[in-house]
Amino acid sequence: MRTIVPSLIEALKLPKPTPAVRARMVERLYGMEPGVFLSSTLAATVIGVVLYDRTGDAVFLFTSMLVVASVVVLLAVTRHFTRHVRPIEPGQARQWAITFGLFSLLIAGGVGLMTSYAFLAGKDALTLLIVETLCLGTVCSITRNYFSLPTMLLQLVVLLVVPAICMLQLGGVAYLVIALGSVALFVNMVQVSFGLHREMVLSLVKDETLETQHHRFDAALANMAQGLCMFDAEERLVVFNQRYLEMHGFSASVVRPGMSLEDLLRHSIEIGNHGVVDDLQASYLRLRAQMFDREEGTFSHLLEDGRTIEVSHQKVEGGGWVATHEDITERKRRDEKIAYMARHDDLTGLGNRATFREQLAAALERTGGSDIAVLAIDLDRFKPVNDTLGHPVGDAAMQILAKRLTACLEEDGFVARIGGDEFAVLRDCAGRPHCVAELAERIIAELSRPLNIKGHQIVLGASIGIAQAPQHGSSVDELLRHADLALYRAKDEGFGRYVSFSPDMDGRMRDRRAMELDLRRALREGEFSLAYQPFVELADGQIAGFEALLRWNRPGGGDVGPATFIPLAEEMGLISQLGEWVLREACQEAASWPDEIGIAINLSPAQFRHGNLPQLLLHALASSGLDPARLEIEITEGVLLQNEEAARTMLDQIRTIGAQVAMDDFGTGYSSLGYLRSFPFDKIKIDQAFVKDVPSGGDALAIAKAIVTLGNSLGRTVLAEGVENEAQYLALRQMGVMPDLIRHPEP
Repeated sequence: MRTIVPSLIEALKLPKPTPAVRARMVERLYGMEPGVFLSSTLAATVIGVVLYDRTGDAVFLFTSMLVVASVVVLLAVTRHFTRHVRPIEPGQARQWAITFGLFSLLIAGGVGLMTSYAFLAGKDALTLLIVETLCLGTVCSITRNYFSLPTMLLQLVVLLVVPAICMLQLGGVAYLVIALGSVALFVNMVQVSFGLHREMVLSLVKDETLETQHHRFDAALANMAQGLCMFDAEERLVVFNQRYLEMHGFSASVVRPGMSLEDLLRHSIEIGNHGVVDDLQASYLRLRAQMFDREEGTFSHLLEDGRTIEVSHQKVEGGGWVATHEDITERKRRDEKIAYMARHDDLTGLGNRATFREQLAAALERTGGSDIAVLAIDLDRFKPVNDTLGHPVGDAAMQILAKRLTACLEEDGFVARIGGDEFAVLRDCAGRPHCVAELAERIIAELSRPLNIKGHQIVLGASIGIAQAPQHGSSVDELLRHADLALYRAKDEGFGRYVSFSPDMDGRMRDRRAMELDLRRALREGEFSLAYQPFVELADGQIAGFEALLRWNRPGGGDVGPATFIPLAEEMGLISQLGEWVLREACQEAASWPDEIGIAINLSPAQFRHGNLPQLLLHALASSGLDPARLEIEITEGVLLQNEEAARTMLDQIRTIGAQVAMDDFGTGYSSLGYLRSFPFDKIKIDQAFVKDVPSGGDALAIAKAIVTLGNSLGRTVLAEGVENEAQYLALRQMGVMPDLIRHPEP
């Protein structure tokens, strides 16, 4: 007992077998060789018959037949299990274990019953010797039943313990010694059984763990996006996955574990992975050097079909290496595209600003900073094309112009798109003093040729600013800045011009920056004011209202005209804040006037790009208490050029509020008549350019009469802007448009 108990305790410490392990244990039970059963059957049969013949006792015959029947049934069950059932599912293990245990116990029980009966019946010594021998022999035949501890323990009890107890009733020292020996054998067999069972369980658990790991490893290999291969120290292929075969187009019937590196390379060359290569030996030595001479590394291999395979390899302990193969074709193309996009304009394919700077820096270094010209180019009249015809047409125009611009250059030039409608050209003019002017004229001529895009006839143009090294600068930043300054001057002078940089332009730019700072301060500190210009009725000369005119008295600079600071405010993005202030201030002032006097406020096109204009009008009217009918909003054609549908919606909202809408500078735009017909205007303003020449007759008078007639026919009120003398007043009066309004000169 002192040895059995620790064995039992040790057995209980075993990890509980999983259902899969239990199933494997049952399969081992049924794996017994038939010869073991047959020898037991033969011995039990012979001994039972002999004893029956010797003693005439039928018990011996009955017990031997019980053993034979049990063995026959167990053999049949084992045969069926082996052929039709194995391997079994974990859920079936218990049922089959019980079946095996039952018939095993019947076999052991038959032998044990025969032996116990012989001792109880007091048979002669020879009979006792025979049955005890059979019993011990059967004990030896059941040793493999340790796979099922309960079956093994019960068999040992009926074969050793029960006969030993029966043996004691015979008395005598010899039988006592034999009985004690049987008990001692029982104890040893129990220890052996528990030990074998423990080792068997641990082994099966370990096998299951390894099998699980192998399955996981196989699944990982099969599902890897990369190909994997491993070579041993003898350069033999040990492990690879399916992706490795697919990636290189290898044949599964050719590439197998144990294949040498040289044979694998030969197969790769045969299927065309290497194109035109050196001989096999040279390729082998090159590949071997990449793998064996470095602890780890990465290299790329370009296949004949254009794919790029990146190979990352690392040496393994004991020699050999493991490598992963990744198809980086798409990644490489994507990286190349990203790198290209980082240096090129996506729409035109030209270089971008960064690339132009690099090219300019390289040219300055190559030439020592001399005879290098930079041309800054801005397209004329491009924005209205984008706004009126849409971005697809604008993009198509940009692509055509980019090709024309490139065609203007010779091999020593470089062109880039550096902004929306801005280009830059680099030209080496060594030994050609007139090449810059000739190039500028050629560019202007080419970019001014008409375009026909989707049925639209488009005429653009270009303005060019020029800076040359070394006279206009010797660095990249200087040349680019001075070319931009020259471009500003060219655009100020009109369309289709080119201007070279001069030092005074730098001063003008500094003045502009100073004005920008002052303009921000003026808005912040309230330096703006409003003047009010009256407009009167032709019929009786009575004042009908005023137009709010914005004024800026710049500290230290005197009065600055709106024509100067309004465009600057628009460029700086300040026009919305400035317009909102004008709207609030004018409404507040007009609210104190007589009820019949209205107020007209001119809005910048930039203010229409903000969707909150109706809300600003409502807030200004509510805070001032001004009747909306006394408010008139004046817009120019530039508002309508941006987005007709959005402008129409905005004008409808303004009229819904109750304010009136007037078109300013009518007659100066190419599509004013169409807008007049399509948009809800209450009034039309004749531009001052026509009014001042009305007394002289001619075209100005004819245009003014046409506008008045058109306004009357459409039911619109017509206003004449900028009446400066009596002659203009009388000429307009003679047109017979009595209710219309006329403006006095600006204060």
